[in-house]
Amino acid sequence: MPTARNQTQGLLFEQNPTTFTRFDVFHDGNGLRLFASSTVNGSAKTRTNQALPELGSIHLWVTRTGNSWTLRWSADGQSWTTAATFTQAIELTRAGPHAGNAGGSAATAHTALVDYIFDPTHPVDPEDGHELPPDNTSPVISAATVTATATSASVQWQTNEAATGAVDYGTTTSYGSTASHGGTPLNHTVTLDGLEPATTYSYRIGGTDLAGNAATPVTGTFTTAAPTGTGDEIDLWYGTEQSFGSLAHTQRWVNIVGNVANSDNLTGFSYRLNGGPATALSVGPDNRRLQNEGDFNIDIARSALATGQNTVRITAAYQGGHQSTATITVTVASPGVLTLPRTVTWSSGVPLQSQAQVVDGLWALGNGTLRTGSTGYDRLVAVGDERWTDYEVTVPMTVHGFGPDAYSHLSGAPMIGIGVRWQGHTAVDSSQPAWDWFPAGAYSWYRFFAEGARWELRGNGNSPVQRGVREGSGIAFGATYVMKVRVQSLPQGARYSMKWWRHGTAEPTAWTATIDDADSVANGSIVLIAHQLDATFGNVEINSLTGSP
Repeated sequence: MPTARNQTQGLLFEQNPTTFTRFDVFHDGNGLRLFASSTVNGSAKTRTNQALPELGSIHLWVTRTGNSWTLRWSADGQSWTTAATFTQAIELTRAGPHAGNAGGSAATAHTALVDYIFDPTHPVDPEDGHELPPDNTSPVISAATVTATATSASVQWQTNEAATGAVDYGTTTSYGSTASHGGTPLNHTVTLDGLEPATTYSYRIGGTDLAGNAATPVTGTFTTAAPTGTGDEIDLWYGTEQSFGSLAHTQRWVNIVGNVANSDNLTGFSYRLNGGPATALSVGPDNRRLQNEGDFNIDIARSALATGQNTVRITAAYQGGHQSTATITVTVASPGVLTLPRTVTWSSGVPLQSQAQVVDGLWALGNGTLRTGSTGYDRLVAVGDERWTDYEVTVPMTVHGFGPDAYSHLSGAPMIGIGVRWQGHTAVDSSQPAWDWFPAGAYSWYRFFAEGARWELRGNGNSPVQRGVREGSGIAFGATYVMKVRVQSLPQGARYSMKWWRHGTAEPTAWTATIDDADSVANGSIVLIAHQLDATFGNVEINSLTGSP
Protein backbone atom coordinates (compact mmCIF):
# COMPACT_ATOMS: atom_id res chain seq x y z
CA MET A 1 0.00 0.00 0.00
CA PRO A 2 1.24 3.54 -0.62
CA THR A 3 2.53 4.98 2.66
CA ALA A 4 4.28 8.21 1.62
CA ARG A 5 3.34 11.29 -0.38
CA ASN A 6 3.07 10.76 -4.17
CA GLN A 7 3.31 6.95 -4.04
CA THR A 8 0.64 5.44 -6.32
CA GLN A 9 -0.57 2.11 -7.67
CA GLY A 10 -3.58 0.90 -9.63
CA LEU A 11 -4.90 -0.26 -13.00
CA LEU A 12 -4.27 1.17 -16.46
CA PHE A 13 -6.42 0.61 -19.59
CA GLU A 14 -4.71 1.84 -22.74
CA GLN A 15 -5.54 2.50 -26.37
CA ASN A 16 -2.14 4.08 -26.97
CA PRO A 17 0.36 6.12 -24.89
CA THR A 18 -1.74 9.31 -25.19
CA THR A 19 -5.23 7.80 -24.81
CA PHE A 20 -5.96 5.72 -21.73
CA THR A 21 -8.02 5.39 -18.56
CA ARG A 22 -6.45 4.92 -15.11
CA PHE A 23 -7.73 3.97 -11.66
CA ASP A 24 -5.36 4.61 -8.75
CA VAL A 25 -4.87 4.48 -5.03
CA PHE A 26 -2.33 7.14 -4.00
CA HIS A 27 -1.01 8.85 -0.86
CA ASP A 28 -1.22 12.67 -0.64
CA GLY A 29 0.98 13.04 2.43
CA ASN A 30 -1.98 12.93 4.80
CA GLY A 31 -3.62 9.66 3.81
CA LEU A 32 -4.90 7.44 1.01
CA ARG A 33 -7.03 8.73 -1.86
CA LEU A 34 -8.95 7.00 -4.66
CA PHE A 35 -8.40 8.52 -8.09
CA ALA A 36 -9.68 7.94 -11.62
CA SER A 37 -9.04 9.87 -14.81
CA SER A 38 -9.35 9.53 -18.58
CA THR A 39 -6.83 10.90 -21.05
CA VAL A 40 -7.58 11.50 -24.72
CA ASN A 41 -4.79 12.62 -27.05
CA GLY A 42 -2.76 13.74 -24.04
CA SER A 43 -5.56 15.80 -22.44
CA ALA A 44 -6.49 14.41 -19.01
CA LYS A 45 -9.81 14.71 -17.18
CA THR A 46 -10.23 13.78 -13.52
CA ARG A 47 -13.21 11.49 -12.91
CA THR A 48 -12.92 11.12 -9.13
CA ASN A 49 -10.47 12.10 -6.40
CA GLN A 50 -11.75 11.14 -2.97
CA ALA A 51 -10.32 10.37 0.44
CA LEU A 52 -10.19 6.78 1.66
CA PRO A 53 -10.31 5.58 5.26
CA GLU A 54 -7.16 4.17 6.84
CA LEU A 55 -6.73 0.73 5.26
CA GLY A 56 -4.33 -2.16 5.58
CA SER A 57 -5.18 -3.36 2.06
CA ILE A 58 -7.59 -2.48 -0.72
CA HIS A 59 -9.32 -4.25 -3.63
CA LEU A 60 -10.18 -2.41 -6.85
CA TRP A 61 -12.91 -3.63 -9.24
CA VAL A 62 -13.24 -1.95 -12.63
CA THR A 63 -16.01 -2.89 -15.05
CA ARG A 64 -16.72 -1.65 -18.55
CA THR A 65 -20.03 -1.97 -20.39
CA GLY A 66 -19.81 -0.39 -23.82
CA ASN A 67 -18.23 2.99 -23.10
CA SER A 68 -19.45 3.13 -19.47
CA TRP A 69 -16.78 2.57 -16.79
CA THR A 70 -17.48 1.84 -13.12
CA LEU A 71 -14.93 1.86 -10.29
CA ARG A 72 -15.61 0.01 -7.04
CA TRP A 73 -13.38 -0.59 -4.04
CA SER A 74 -13.40 -2.90 -1.04
CA ALA A 75 -11.36 -3.35 2.12
CA ASP A 76 -12.05 -7.09 2.33
CA GLY A 77 -13.00 -8.22 -1.18
CA GLN A 78 -16.56 -8.93 -0.02
CA SER A 79 -18.31 -5.61 0.63
CA TRP A 80 -17.95 -3.21 -2.32
CA THR A 81 -18.45 0.56 -2.59
CA THR A 82 -19.15 2.21 -5.95
CA ALA A 83 -16.85 5.24 -6.24
CA ALA A 84 -17.42 6.53 -9.77
CA THR A 85 -19.22 5.85 -13.04
CA PHE A 86 -18.38 7.74 -16.23
CA THR A 87 -18.44 7.42 -20.01
CA GLN A 88 -15.26 7.27 -22.06
CA ALA A 89 -14.82 5.76 -25.53
CA ILE A 90 -11.61 3.81 -25.94
CA GLU A 91 -10.33 1.08 -28.27
CA LEU A 92 -8.64 -1.08 -25.67
CA THR A 93 -5.34 -2.62 -26.78
CA ARG A 94 -3.82 -3.56 -23.44
CA ALA A 95 -4.43 -3.36 -19.70
CA GLY A 96 -2.55 -4.07 -16.51
CA PRO A 97 -1.35 -2.86 -13.12
CA HIS A 98 0.93 0.12 -12.61
CA ALA A 99 2.89 1.58 -9.68
CA GLY A 100 5.26 4.45 -9.14
CA ASN A 101 5.89 7.79 -7.51
CA ALA A 102 4.28 10.81 -9.09
CA GLY A 103 6.39 13.60 -7.64
CA GLY A 104 9.74 13.19 -9.36
CA SER A 105 12.96 13.24 -7.33
CA ALA A 106 11.19 14.46 -4.18
CA ALA A 107 8.90 11.42 -4.01
CA THR A 108 9.69 8.36 -1.94
CA ALA A 109 10.47 5.24 -3.98
CA HIS A 110 7.56 2.80 -4.30
CA THR A 111 7.88 -0.86 -5.27
CA ALA A 112 4.93 -3.09 -6.20
CA LEU A 113 4.99 -6.89 -6.13
CA VAL A 114 2.49 -8.31 -8.66
CA ASP A 115 1.45 -11.91 -8.01
CA TYR A 116 -0.30 -12.60 -11.32
CA ILE A 117 -2.45 -11.18 -14.12
CA PHE A 118 -5.11 -13.36 -15.74
CA ASP A 119 -7.45 -12.61 -18.63
CA PRO A 120 -10.46 -14.98 -18.38
CA THR A 121 -11.51 -14.27 -21.97
CA HIS A 122 -8.12 -15.37 -23.30
CA PRO A 123 -7.02 -18.21 -21.00
CA VAL A 124 -3.61 -19.76 -21.32
CA ASP A 125 -3.91 -23.32 -22.67
CA PRO A 126 -2.30 -25.27 -21.26
CA GLU A 127 -1.87 -23.46 -17.93
CA ASP A 128 1.59 -22.38 -16.84
CA GLY A 129 1.94 -25.41 -14.61
CA HIS A 130 1.80 -25.97 -10.89
CA GLU A 131 1.30 -22.99 -8.61
CA LEU A 132 4.54 -21.68 -7.16
CA PRO A 133 4.76 -21.75 -3.38
CA PRO A 134 4.77 -18.38 -1.59
CA ASP A 135 8.14 -16.86 -0.65
CA ASN A 136 8.49 -17.35 3.09
CA THR A 137 12.29 -17.33 3.18
CA SER A 138 14.02 -14.39 4.83
CA PRO A 139 17.04 -12.77 3.21
CA VAL A 140 20.42 -13.42 4.82
CA ILE A 141 22.74 -10.54 5.76
CA SER A 142 26.48 -11.21 5.46
CA ALA A 143 29.89 -9.54 5.11
CA ALA A 144 29.01 -6.52 7.27
CA THR A 145 31.79 -3.92 7.61
CA VAL A 146 31.99 -0.42 9.10
CA THR A 147 34.46 2.29 8.08
CA ALA A 148 34.37 5.27 10.47
CA THR A 149 35.84 8.77 10.43
CA ALA A 150 35.54 11.30 13.25
CA THR A 151 32.01 12.35 12.31
CA SER A 152 30.61 9.71 9.95
CA ALA A 153 30.59 5.99 9.22
CA SER A 154 29.96 3.89 6.11
CA VAL A 155 28.15 0.60 6.81
CA GLN A 156 28.33 -2.03 4.05
CA TRP A 157 26.85 -5.54 3.78
CA GLN A 158 25.44 -8.08 1.35
CA THR A 159 22.17 -10.02 1.09
CA ASN A 160 21.54 -13.25 -0.80
CA GLU A 161 18.44 -11.78 -2.49
CA ALA A 162 17.14 -8.33 -3.37
CA ALA A 163 16.21 -6.52 -0.16
CA THR A 164 15.78 -3.14 1.45
CA GLY A 165 18.42 -1.94 3.90
CA ALA A 166 18.44 0.15 7.07
CA VAL A 167 20.80 0.74 9.98
CA ASP A 168 19.65 1.64 13.49
CA TYR A 169 22.43 3.29 15.50
CA GLY A 170 23.13 5.15 18.71
CA THR A 171 25.40 5.30 21.74
CA THR A 172 23.35 2.55 23.45
CA THR A 173 21.56 -0.59 22.26
CA SER A 174 18.36 1.44 22.34
CA TYR A 175 19.82 3.07 19.20
CA GLY A 176 17.54 6.08 18.59
CA SER A 177 18.57 6.97 15.03
CA THR A 178 18.02 5.22 11.70
CA ALA A 179 19.53 5.63 8.24
CA SER A 180 18.55 3.70 5.12
CA HIS A 181 19.08 3.48 1.37
CA GLY A 182 16.62 3.31 -1.50
CA GLY A 183 15.92 0.36 -3.73
CA THR A 184 16.43 -3.37 -3.17
CA PRO A 185 20.03 -4.23 -4.12
CA LEU A 186 22.22 -7.19 -3.20
CA ASN A 187 25.15 -4.98 -2.12
CA HIS A 188 24.22 -2.37 0.45
CA THR A 189 25.83 0.86 1.69
CA VAL A 190 24.38 3.25 4.28
CA THR A 191 26.22 6.37 5.49
CA LEU A 192 25.76 7.59 9.06
CA ASP A 193 26.43 11.35 9.36
CA GLY A 194 26.67 13.79 12.24
CA LEU A 195 28.47 11.45 14.64
CA GLU A 196 30.48 12.55 17.66
CA PRO A 197 34.25 11.99 17.48
CA ALA A 198 35.96 9.40 19.71
CA THR A 199 32.59 7.83 20.55
CA THR A 200 31.48 4.18 20.53
CA TYR A 201 28.23 3.47 18.69
CA SER A 202 26.04 0.38 18.57
CA TYR A 203 24.41 -0.53 15.26
CA ARG A 204 21.82 -2.96 13.94
CA ILE A 205 21.45 -3.86 10.26
CA GLY A 206 18.07 -4.96 8.94
CA GLY A 207 16.03 -5.30 5.76
CA THR A 208 13.16 -7.08 4.03
CA ASP A 209 12.82 -8.82 0.68
CA LEU A 210 10.15 -8.07 -1.92
CA ALA A 211 7.78 -10.54 -0.29
CA GLY A 212 8.03 -8.73 3.03
CA ASN A 213 10.22 -11.29 4.81
CA ALA A 214 12.48 -9.62 7.36
CA ALA A 215 16.14 -10.57 7.67
CA THR A 216 17.62 -11.61 11.00
CA PRO A 217 19.33 -8.40 12.21
CA VAL A 218 23.11 -8.19 12.43
CA THR A 219 24.43 -6.10 15.33
CA GLY A 220 27.80 -4.69 16.30
CA THR A 221 29.72 -1.66 17.51
CA PHE A 222 32.23 0.79 16.07
CA THR A 223 34.20 3.75 17.41
CA THR A 224 34.62 7.04 15.57
CA ALA A 225 38.06 8.59 15.17
CA ALA A 226 39.41 11.24 17.52
CA PRO A 227 39.00 14.87 16.40
CA THR A 228 41.87 16.26 14.39
CA GLY A 229 41.00 19.96 14.56
CA THR A 230 41.43 22.59 17.27
CA GLY A 231 38.21 24.53 16.80
CA ASP A 232 40.06 27.56 15.48
CA GLU A 233 38.19 27.35 12.17
CA ILE A 234 34.89 28.20 13.90
CA ASP A 235 34.62 31.87 14.86
CA LEU A 236 31.84 32.56 17.38
CA TRP A 237 31.14 36.28 17.17
CA TYR A 238 29.77 36.53 20.70
CA GLY A 239 31.93 33.97 22.46
CA THR A 240 31.53 30.51 23.95
CA GLU A 241 29.39 31.73 26.87
CA GLN A 242 26.12 33.32 25.74
CA SER A 243 23.06 34.30 27.77
CA PHE A 244 19.53 34.90 26.53
CA GLY A 245 16.57 36.41 28.33
CA SER A 246 18.47 37.81 31.33
CA LEU A 247 16.23 40.89 31.05
CA ALA A 248 13.35 39.33 29.08
CA HIS A 249 12.90 37.28 25.95
CA THR A 250 12.64 39.27 22.73
CA GLN A 251 11.61 36.54 20.26
CA ARG A 252 10.86 32.84 19.78
CA TRP A 253 14.42 32.03 18.64
CA VAL A 254 17.89 31.96 20.11
CA ASN A 255 20.50 32.86 17.47
CA ILE A 256 24.16 31.82 17.60
CA VAL A 257 26.07 33.55 14.81
CA GLY A 258 29.58 33.28 13.46
CA ASN A 259 31.77 32.17 10.58
CA VAL A 260 33.48 28.91 9.64
CA ALA A 261 36.76 29.09 7.73
CA ASN A 262 37.45 27.30 4.44
CA SER A 263 33.77 26.58 3.89
CA ASP A 264 34.41 25.49 0.29
CA ASN A 265 36.19 22.41 1.67
CA LEU A 266 33.46 21.39 4.12
CA THR A 267 32.01 17.89 3.84
CA GLY A 268 29.66 18.42 6.77
CA PHE A 269 28.60 21.20 9.13
CA SER A 270 26.15 20.61 11.97
CA TYR A 271 25.36 21.18 15.64
CA ARG A 272 24.03 19.13 18.54
CA LEU A 273 21.88 20.58 21.30
CA ASN A 274 22.46 19.01 24.72
CA GLY A 275 23.94 15.87 23.16
CA GLY A 276 20.94 15.26 20.91
CA PRO A 277 20.92 14.34 17.22
CA ALA A 278 22.96 16.34 14.74
CA THR A 279 21.17 19.14 12.90
CA ALA A 280 22.64 20.28 9.58
CA LEU A 281 23.64 23.93 9.22
CA SER A 282 23.81 26.11 6.13
CA VAL A 283 26.79 28.33 5.36
CA GLY A 284 26.87 31.54 3.40
CA PRO A 285 26.54 33.22 1.13
CA ASP A 286 22.83 32.56 0.51
CA ASN A 287 21.70 36.02 -0.69
CA ARG A 288 19.77 36.45 2.55
CA ARG A 289 20.76 36.20 6.22
CA LEU A 290 24.06 34.42 5.57
CA GLN A 291 25.88 37.31 3.95
CA ASN A 292 29.48 36.20 3.46
CA GLU A 293 31.35 33.01 2.67
CA GLY A 294 31.29 30.76 5.74
CA ASP A 295 28.71 32.75 7.72
CA PHE A 296 26.30 30.69 9.81
CA ASN A 297 23.31 31.40 12.04
CA ILE A 298 22.04 28.66 14.35
CA ASP A 299 18.37 29.44 14.96
CA ILE A 300 17.19 27.31 17.88
CA ALA A 301 13.58 27.49 19.00
CA ARG A 302 13.55 28.73 22.58
CA SER A 303 11.02 26.02 23.40
CA ALA A 304 13.73 23.42 22.63
CA LEU A 305 16.04 24.85 25.31
CA ALA A 306 16.01 24.11 29.01
CA THR A 307 15.89 26.97 31.49
CA GLY A 308 19.44 27.34 32.77
CA GLN A 309 22.51 26.00 31.00
CA ASN A 310 22.44 24.24 27.63
CA THR A 311 25.29 22.98 25.48
CA VAL A 312 25.58 23.57 21.74
CA ARG A 313 28.39 21.67 20.03
CA ILE A 314 29.27 22.69 16.46
CA THR A 315 31.19 20.30 14.21
CA ALA A 316 32.83 21.21 10.90
CA ALA A 317 34.15 18.27 8.86
CA TYR A 318 36.58 18.94 6.02
CA GLN A 319 37.87 17.06 3.02
CA GLY A 320 40.69 14.72 3.97
CA GLY A 321 39.15 13.87 7.34
CA HIS A 322 40.12 17.06 9.18
CA GLN A 323 37.55 18.22 11.72
CA SER A 324 36.95 21.27 13.88
CA THR A 325 34.60 21.56 16.85
CA ALA A 326 33.40 24.37 19.10
CA THR A 327 31.20 24.22 22.18
CA ILE A 328 28.96 27.05 23.41
CA THR A 329 27.29 27.21 26.79
CA VAL A 330 23.88 28.80 26.27
CA THR A 331 22.17 30.06 29.41
CA VAL A 332 18.44 30.70 29.14
CA ALA A 333 16.77 32.73 31.87
CA SER A 334 13.22 32.49 33.10
CA PRO A 335 11.40 35.51 31.65
CA GLY A 336 11.23 38.33 34.15
CA VAL A 337 8.91 41.33 34.12
CA LEU A 338 10.47 44.10 32.05
CA THR A 339 8.64 47.25 33.10
CA LEU A 340 8.28 50.52 31.21
CA PRO A 341 9.46 53.22 30.79
CA ARG A 342 12.92 51.93 29.96
CA THR A 343 16.01 53.16 28.15
CA VAL A 344 18.60 50.85 26.62
CA THR A 345 21.88 52.66 27.19
CA TRP A 346 24.59 50.97 25.16
CA SER A 347 27.68 50.11 27.21
CA SER A 348 30.90 48.59 25.90
CA GLY A 349 31.62 47.27 29.41
CA VAL A 350 28.69 44.81 29.32
CA PRO A 351 28.27 41.89 26.86
CA LEU A 352 25.92 42.88 24.06
CA GLN A 353 23.80 39.76 24.57
CA SER A 354 23.09 40.98 28.12
CA GLN A 355 21.74 44.30 26.79
CA ALA A 356 19.83 43.05 23.74
CA GLN A 357 19.60 39.97 21.52
CA VAL A 358 21.54 39.79 18.29
CA VAL A 359 19.36 38.22 15.61
CA ASP A 360 21.78 38.67 12.71
CA GLY A 361 25.24 39.99 12.08
CA LEU A 362 28.37 41.19 13.80
CA TRP A 363 27.83 44.31 15.92
CA ALA A 364 30.18 46.55 17.92
CA LEU A 365 29.66 48.68 21.04
CA GLY A 366 31.52 51.96 21.50
CA ASN A 367 31.06 55.60 22.49
CA GLY A 368 27.64 54.83 23.91
CA THR A 369 26.31 53.52 20.58
CA LEU A 370 25.68 50.26 18.75
CA ARG A 371 27.21 50.00 15.27
CA THR A 372 27.26 47.35 12.55
CA GLY A 373 30.59 45.50 12.68
CA SER A 374 30.07 44.40 9.10
CA THR A 375 27.33 45.20 6.62
CA GLY A 376 24.90 42.63 5.30
CA TYR A 377 21.35 41.49 4.69
CA ASP A 378 19.00 42.32 7.58
CA ARG A 379 21.51 43.03 10.33
CA LEU A 380 19.06 42.90 13.28
CA VAL A 381 19.20 43.44 17.04
CA ALA A 382 16.10 42.90 19.21
CA VAL A 383 15.43 44.78 22.46
CA GLY A 384 12.64 44.72 25.02
CA ASP A 385 10.07 42.06 25.83
CA GLU A 386 8.08 39.89 23.41
CA ARG A 387 5.07 40.29 25.76
CA TRP A 388 4.87 44.08 25.34
CA THR A 389 1.71 45.34 23.64
CA ASP A 390 1.34 49.16 23.57
CA TYR A 391 4.41 51.37 23.62
CA GLU A 392 6.37 54.15 21.95
CA VAL A 393 10.03 53.78 20.96
CA THR A 394 12.48 56.55 20.03
CA VAL A 395 15.90 55.84 18.49
CA PRO A 396 18.56 58.14 17.00
CA MET A 397 20.29 56.54 14.00
CA THR A 398 23.08 57.43 11.61
CA VAL A 399 23.92 55.99 8.19
CA HIS A 400 27.65 56.05 7.37
CA GLY A 401 27.53 54.40 3.94
CA PHE A 402 26.28 51.48 1.90
CA GLY A 403 27.67 47.96 2.02
CA PRO A 404 29.18 46.32 -1.08
CA ASP A 405 26.05 44.18 -1.64
CA ALA A 406 23.52 47.01 -1.59
CA TYR A 407 21.04 46.65 -4.47
CA SER A 408 22.10 43.02 -5.04
CA HIS A 409 19.77 40.08 -5.80
CA LEU A 410 17.13 39.61 -3.04
CA SER A 411 18.61 42.51 -1.04
CA GLY A 412 17.37 45.39 -3.15
CA ALA A 413 17.70 48.89 -1.72
CA PRO A 414 19.52 49.42 1.62
CA MET A 415 17.49 50.72 4.57
CA ILE A 416 17.57 51.65 8.25
CA GLY A 417 14.67 51.50 10.68
CA ILE A 418 12.66 49.88 13.46
CA GLY A 419 10.25 46.97 13.73
CA VAL A 420 7.65 46.81 16.52
CA ARG A 421 5.73 43.84 17.93
CA TRP A 422 8.60 41.70 16.66
CA GLN A 423 8.27 37.97 17.40
CA GLY A 424 11.05 36.45 15.30
CA HIS A 425 11.53 35.09 11.80
CA THR A 426 9.09 32.52 10.41
CA ALA A 427 10.07 29.36 8.53
CA VAL A 428 8.20 29.33 5.20
CA ASP A 429 10.41 26.76 3.45
CA SER A 430 13.31 24.44 4.27
CA SER A 431 15.89 27.24 4.37
CA GLN A 432 18.16 27.43 7.39
CA PRO A 433 18.02 29.91 9.02
CA ALA A 434 14.35 30.91 8.60
CA TRP A 435 14.03 34.22 6.75
CA ASP A 436 10.44 35.50 6.57
CA TRP A 437 9.72 38.73 8.54
CA PHE A 438 6.03 38.06 9.10
CA PRO A 439 3.82 37.79 11.06
CA ALA A 440 4.85 40.94 12.91
CA GLY A 441 3.47 44.28 13.99
CA ALA A 442 4.83 46.97 11.68
CA TYR A 443 8.08 48.19 10.15
CA SER A 444 9.10 51.83 9.91
CA TRP A 445 12.21 52.51 7.86
CA TYR A 446 14.03 54.88 5.56
CA ARG A 447 14.99 53.12 2.34
CA PHE A 448 17.43 54.30 -0.32
CA PHE A 449 15.57 53.25 -3.47
CA ALA A 450 17.43 53.80 -6.74
CA GLU A 451 14.38 55.77 -7.95
CA GLY A 452 14.60 58.06 -4.91
CA ALA A 453 14.90 57.49 -1.16
CA ARG A 454 11.87 57.76 1.14
CA TRP A 455 10.41 56.62 4.45
CA GLU A 456 7.85 53.79 4.62
CA LEU A 457 5.47 52.45 7.27
CA ARG A 458 4.33 48.88 6.58
CA GLY A 459 1.84 46.71 8.46
CA ASN A 460 1.74 42.96 8.94
CA GLY A 461 2.30 41.21 5.61
CA ASN A 462 3.38 44.56 4.05
CA SER A 463 -0.17 45.92 4.20
CA PRO A 464 -1.45 48.52 4.85
CA VAL A 465 1.43 50.78 3.80
CA GLN A 466 2.18 54.52 3.69
CA ARG A 467 5.14 56.01 1.85
CA GLY A 468 6.82 59.37 1.82
CA VAL A 469 7.79 61.54 -1.13
CA ARG A 470 10.96 60.43 -2.91
CA GLU A 471 13.97 62.55 -1.90
CA GLY A 472 16.59 61.92 -4.55
CA SER A 473 19.71 60.33 -3.07
CA GLY A 474 18.29 60.59 0.45
CA ILE A 475 19.61 61.71 3.81
CA ALA A 476 23.27 62.66 4.13
CA PHE A 477 25.77 60.08 5.34
CA GLY A 478 27.07 60.88 8.81
CA ALA A 479 24.00 62.92 9.79
CA THR A 480 21.94 61.63 12.73
CA TYR A 481 18.18 61.33 12.45
CA VAL A 482 15.61 60.34 15.04
CA MET A 483 12.82 57.82 14.40
CA LYS A 484 9.85 57.46 16.74
CA VAL A 485 7.30 54.67 16.34
CA ARG A 486 4.12 54.10 18.36
CA VAL A 487 1.87 51.03 18.58
CA GLN A 488 -1.59 51.18 20.19
CA SER A 489 -4.12 48.35 20.38
CA LEU A 490 -7.50 48.76 18.69
CA PRO A 491 -10.65 46.70 19.28
CA GLN A 492 -9.47 44.79 16.21
CA GLY A 493 -5.77 44.99 15.40
CA ALA A 494 -3.58 47.98 16.18
CA ARG A 495 -2.68 51.52 15.13
CA TYR A 496 0.92 52.26 14.14
CA SER A 497 2.36 55.76 13.85
CA MET A 498 5.82 57.06 12.96
CA LYS A 499 7.71 60.33 12.74
CA TRP A 500 11.18 61.06 11.46
CA TRP A 501 13.34 64.17 11.90
CA ARG A 502 16.95 65.32 11.87
CA HIS A 503 18.69 65.29 15.24
CA GLY A 504 19.12 68.80 16.62
CA THR A 505 15.91 70.10 15.08
CA ALA A 506 12.51 70.26 16.77
CA GLU A 507 10.46 67.09 16.90
CA PRO A 508 7.42 67.39 14.60
CA THR A 509 4.18 67.83 16.49
CA ALA A 510 2.18 65.63 14.14
CA TRP A 511 2.89 62.05 13.21
CA THR A 512 4.44 61.64 9.77
CA ALA A 513 2.31 58.56 9.00
CA THR A 514 -0.35 56.41 10.68
CA ILE A 515 -1.86 53.08 9.64
CA ASP A 516 -4.58 50.93 11.21
CA ASP A 517 -3.93 47.21 10.74
CA ALA A 518 -6.78 44.82 11.58
CA ASP A 519 -4.42 41.87 10.99
CA SER A 520 -1.81 42.91 13.54
CA VAL A 521 -0.18 40.52 15.97
CA ALA A 522 -1.04 41.26 19.60
CA ASN A 523 2.40 41.72 21.13
CA GLY A 524 6.12 41.73 20.48
CA SER A 525 9.47 43.39 21.11
CA ILE A 526 11.46 45.97 19.14
CA VAL A 527 13.99 45.18 16.42
CA LEU A 528 16.63 47.57 15.06
CA ILE A 529 17.23 47.15 11.33
CA ALA A 530 20.36 47.93 9.30
CA HIS A 531 19.99 46.39 5.84
CA GLN A 532 23.05 46.47 3.55
CA LEU A 533 24.43 49.63 5.12
CA ASP A 534 26.84 50.75 7.85
CA ALA A 535 24.78 52.26 10.66
CA THR A 536 24.96 53.46 14.26
CA PHE A 537 22.06 53.38 16.73
CA GLY A 538 21.91 55.51 19.85
CA ASN A 539 20.09 54.80 23.10
CA VAL A 540 16.68 53.18 22.70
CA GLU A 541 13.98 54.96 24.72
CA ILE A 542 10.72 53.05 25.29
CA ASN A 543 7.60 54.40 27.00
CA SER A 544 4.38 52.58 27.78
CA LEU A 545 0.98 53.57 26.43
CA THR A 546 -2.36 52.79 28.02
CA GLY A 547 -5.90 53.04 26.71
CA SER A 548 -7.29 53.13 23.20
CA PRO A 549 -6.03 55.79 20.78
